[in-house]
This record gives sequence, structure tokens and C-alpha cells, in this order.
Amino acid sequence: MKVRFSLVAILTLFIEVNGYALVVPSIPYSIDVSTARSPRLPAFSLDSQLLQPALLKTDQVLPPEQTAFIETVLKPTFSGLEALIEPTTGLPYDILNAASLRRGELIGGDNPFKSSGLAIGLYIAGLIAQRDLGMINDTAARAKLRVTLATLEKIKANETITFTTRDGKRVTTTFPYKWLDPRNGERTIDFEIPSIDGGQLAYSLAVITEAFKGTPEAAQAQKLLDRMDFRLFEKSNGVMALAYNRGKLHNNNIDLWGSEGIVSALLGIAKDGVSSNALPKPSTQPGGAVVTYTAPDGREIPVIPAFDGSMFTTLFPLMFWGTDPKNVHSGILENARRFVLVHKLEGERLKLPVWGWAPAQDADGAYHEYGVSAVSNFGTPLQDTVAAYASFLALNLKGYAQAESEIQAAIGNLNEFKKFKAEGREAFDSQRGYTDSVNPLNGRVAGNILGLDKGTEAISLYNYIQRAKGAASFDTYFWSYLTRIGKAQEARDLLRQRGEEITSLIGEIRMGQKPPTQQPASLDVLITDFEQAAAGFKFISDASGGDILKREFVKDPEGKRGTVLKLEYEDKNQWAAKVFVLRDKLPIPSDMKFLVLEVRGESEFPAQQFKIELKKDPSAVWNGYTPEGFGKTWKSIYIPLDGKPDWFDALGIVLEGWNQSKSGVMYIDRIGFAKAKP
Repeated sequence: MKVRFSLVAILTLFIEVNGYALVVPSIPYSIDVSTARSPRLPAFSLDSQLLQPALLKTDQVLPPEQTAFIETVLKPTFSGLEALIEPTTGLPYDILNAASLRRGELIGGDNPFKSSGLAIGLYIAGLIAQRDLGMINDTAARAKLRVTLATLEKIKANETITFTTRDGKRVTTTFPYKWLDPRNGERTIDFEIPSIDGGQLAYSLAVITEAFKGTPEAAQAQKLLDRMDFRLFEKSNGVMALAYNRGKLHNNNIDLWGSEGIVSALLGIAKDGVSSNALPKPSTQPGGAVVTYTAPDGREIPVIPAFDGSMFTTLFPLMFWGTDPKNVHSGILENARRFVLVHKLEGERLKLPVWGWAPAQDADGAYHEYGVSAVSNFGTPLQDTVAAYASFLALNLKGYAQAESEIQAAIGNLNEFKKFKAEGREAFDSQRGYTDSVNPLNGRVAGNILGLDKGTEAISLYNYIQRAKGAASFDTYFWSYLTRIGKAQEARDLLRQRGEEITSLIGEIRMGQKPPTQQPASLDVLITDFEQAAAGFKFISDASGGDILKREFVKDPEGKRGTVLKLEYEDKNQWAAKVFVLRDKLPIPSDMKFLVLEVRGESEFPAQQFKIELKKDPSAVWNGYTPEGFGKTWKSIYIPLDGKPDWFDALGIVLEGWNQSKSGVMYIDRIGFAKAKP
């Protein structure tokens, strides 16, 4: 059934007079919107309603190239954020098809009707940004805010819980569920209440109380904030659980410094008296306190690792805390700066056109963790997809003078993102800004925009511009809130303690011994060097023939390489096979003449050759034979790509023709394509 309603919005006009923006009285208008299957949002919402704010005058405070970037992406980014919003509830859709911008449509198999506390919090913070940047006026911002706050007050959006605090008090609290249906503001099937999402929503509510001080909306936000008590998540040892679900706390905790959860921990400590143990100490965190990334030029860069090795988990807190040295210790800022540097250098090492890894959807709409494994606490993040919003997060370093080079690099990186176009998709569009991600290996572009992306991008741009101008930004309002409740100094002291600890742990960047050349000079396209543990690959054994007994990623036992693939085999039928399956198809450039592998064994191999298979599907296989075998020393083997396919999604390694040794160990490093053999 098609439901029609009238949406009244405000059109604010700006006239620039002698460099200043004057506001012309607002013009009301209305349109019909279908909640059943909305068309692509009309021009008024994406073009007329959000105006390029003449009052920015960024050319007076930013370098020309940064000014040009801001002028290009500002309005499209906020337009993309607005495209996500369901006007009847004021809630953002978590995922939206980037091409159609129709609410309820997306690429992939995810639920199209869900909205998270994180996305909601970023959206209402975005309303402050739009107002402060002069994109809409105060009346329009408050009108939109009222709709969202009214939805958050609904009974079916929340769970009210009575619990016993760590010190024995009985307390009642109310939190929104993890996922709400943006069409009606009610809980979806999930009863979980995450401390992280709740914390990020609470930050935005706290900021609203200051940004709209003295208004009914500020009072309404304060009411919602007051009923959220973060002692709900506090365990007996003072740490905070990741989530609460129908009477039980999640087994996992906010116990890593490299986690976006630290924003919830600090707010819970300041607002509700949660133990200071809730803000993780890097020196005692699980998985190790510090790791060192070795750059291609030999620099050794110590950092506090992040859970997933992504820019998101390390840089996200700076959106809320800012870079003012009065509030945030330089150790925290320096660690964040180094994360940007590490991601940039990792992109250079892999010879990728873009860099910056963070949780994202791939081109088919599947969500994965992406990061740099060398700076990850746990697991091996994928690395075949790069997220634009990761580079936006680097803009939150504005105000930390030592990070200007990284900020400029992030802006340059985002300009490179705009060049990606494939399968009718564009990485950047003037109607909605950047799409979620791109695959720099095959050029594919994600088909969706996400609430996390747009909200993060919008607030990061806002913070960047406002800090450059010396004007109020998101963190300004947050610290004003903490001052009002008498907790600012307590929060500053905690961040100072953690920052001093970080400084002592990471020390200085050192110039170590330059690592061995990571790829032959003639290797023009790198498929993998296994430093990311074959990120983007999964394994299967060939259906017939030999048997791989064990496969694992290890540091080269000889110490001449980094991470390599170790295969232990037992050849039962005179041959053995191992197949890599890519998560996505990989094109083979037409000018590539050789497939290159670097291999060695633990002993001399009697095999005269081995075979490589490139597969498009089981019936489309290209076979390439090596001209020689290999032994105990690393060797680059060049296989002519005669009659090669235009792309492949699986790579097989087949050892055959062995007359003697039927078991052993082989190591494989760098696989790629070359235009010529040296």
C-alpha cells in the first residue's frame, strides 16, 4: 500500500555581501514521499536545501588544494547523509543503494530496514554541523532534530532495565536497542543493546544539550541522556562489557585502547561514575601493548595496535575528543597520526593507488573487517578493499601540528578515490558523495552508501573546517557539556594518564635496517606478498590427487622475508595441488607477459617443473608451466602468460612428476604479474 504524506522543509537562501553570508527568510514547501518504494530523492533535498555555505571562507585559513577539496565534497557529503533519512521518524537507514538512493534498496543480502544507534548519533550531530556551517538555519535544524528525538522516546525503541550496580545500588535505565526499523522506530528482531553504539548516541545527545542550549530540543536530549546509565555494562572488575542482552552482559569487553569503545568508556566514567578501569590501559591490554611497523624505507614505527588494524578504531575517538592539548594528551594524537602514516606506507608498499583500511562492504555488499595486520591486535584483517571514510577520519587530526603532512596525504588519497569507475558505478557522485569502498586490485566500486560512512565523513569535515577557522566543533560542545556537569577535569586527567603511558610505550620513530626488497623490480602488479596473510584469499584443496597436510602463514624461517605461506604436503598419487580462491575476480592487464612466483623448499626438489592454474570457473582453466624446479634458496620463477585469460578468481599450484620425495615443505612468497623478465 502506498502511503502519502506532506513533508515540510525549510529552504534557506544565502547572499554574500563583502565576504559575509546573509540569511534570507526561510521558504516553506512540501512534497509527496512514498514510504513503500521511494524514488531517488528529489532535487530540493540534495541541491537546494543544503547550500554551499559562503560563510566558510576556507581559502583564508586552508591551503588552496585543501580549499578545493572541501568545496568539491562538502555539499555532496551532507546530501548523502540526508538521503539516508526516513522523514517520518528522522532515523537514518543503515545502508542505501548508492545509485538509486531509494530507501529500502541496497546491494547485497543485508537487511535494508535497520538503523543503528551509531548512525542515529552521527546524523543528529550532523544537524549541528549543517547549522554551524550555514547549510541550514537553526529553525530547520531543530525541526529535524525534534522528529528524531521523538522517535527515540518511543517505548518500542527502547528497553527499560532495573539492575544492581557494582557497588550494590538498584538503578533503572533505558537504552535503545541495537537495531531500529527506520520506518517506524521500533526494535527489529535483535534484543542486543551495545555499549559502543549507546555511547556514541549519548555523545551526540550531550553535544545537543550545549549546541542548542536553552531550547526545548536541548531539554528533550537531556532527558534521553539522563535515562542512559552506563553502569549497566560495568562488570565486577570495573571494565565495560561490549553489550547487554536480556539480563546478560556480553563475554567480551571494552579492554583495548585501539577500539572505538573507549569513547563509551570515558563518557560512562564522567557521566555515571563507572570505574576508571573502564578506560583501557595500553600497557596491560590483551594481545600486547605495542607493535612496530617496518616501512619500506626501513623506518620502524611503534604504535599501540588497534583491534582490527584499521584507521577507524584508532581515529574515531578524535571526532568526539578533539585535538586541543588542554583536553587530549599529545601521546594519543601522535599514536593516531602514526596510524595514518602506517596505512599510507602500506599502500605504497603494496603499490596501490589508494589506501586507508576500515570495516566496510565490498563491491557485492558483504561486510568485512579491513586493516593492516602488522598493527592489529587480533586476527588477520582483509586488505583487498579500501574505505573512503577512513581517510576522512584523518581530518580529525586538524589542530595537531605534527599531522599536517598526514592530513594532506589523506586529502590527496580521497581525490584519487574519485577516479574509480566500474560496472556503471562511480566512487564519487555529486548527489551523495563517496560510496562505501573500492577494490584497488580490480577497480570495482561498492554499490552502497552507509550511515556510518556518511555520518563520519560529515562530522569529520565539520570538525576540520571549524578547527581551521578557530570556531566551535563537535568536541568543543562535548567538553562544554563535561564542564557543565563538573567532570571535565576528571576526563582530562584520565586522558593525560593514558597519553603519558602511550608516549612512554611508543617512543620515537627509528630508522632501522632497510628490509630486503619486497618485490622484484620487474614485478609490475602484486597479487599478494602474504604480509596480510593472503588477505582476500581463502583456501580449498584440489578435489582429486594429492594432499596438503598443513597450510599456515609464518615468518620466513631464514629471516630474509616477512610473512610467507608454508605448505606441508604428502604426495600420495605422484602429485599434489593447492588452490587459492580469491574473494573477487582479478583482471589481468593486457600488457602483462609473465606470472611471477617466489618459492623455495626445505630441501632440493627432484621435480623438473611445476604447474600454475588460473581459473575463471571449473571449465575455464589456463595452465602455465614453470621452466624449472626450485631448491632451498628463494627463487623468482617467471611463467609466460601465453594465451592467458582476461581475469581469474582462483589460482592453483600443482606439483607433479615427482619420482622420489613424496613429502616435504615448500614456502611461497610474492605472486604477481610482470611485463618483462629481467
